[in-house]
Amino acid sequence: MPHVTVTYKEANGLTLRCEYDYRVTPGKYCGLPEDCYPDETEAGDPTYFLNGEQIDENDLPTELVSIAEEMYEADEWSTKFTCVVTNP
Repeated sequence: MPHVTVTYKEANGLTLRCEYDYRVTPGKYCGLPEDCYPDETEAGDPTYFLNGEQIDENDLPTELVSIAEEMYEADEWSTKFTCVVTNP
């Protein structure tokens, strides 16, 4: 199952990291159109770390809540965050 790590660093040195696993169910791309469907992905629940220490999503500082939500939706092409996907 692929594992995603997304990191955000502020100028003041604060680092917020979001980690989660996701599953990909392959689609079907050949045959009759009505029998075809795209890949489906399902992301697991995120775990957040503030300056290396695990923190509950509900305990994030107010100014980081919207950033945390963006991190969970970020992809490898994000310019705001560093996103790394690993396949064990």
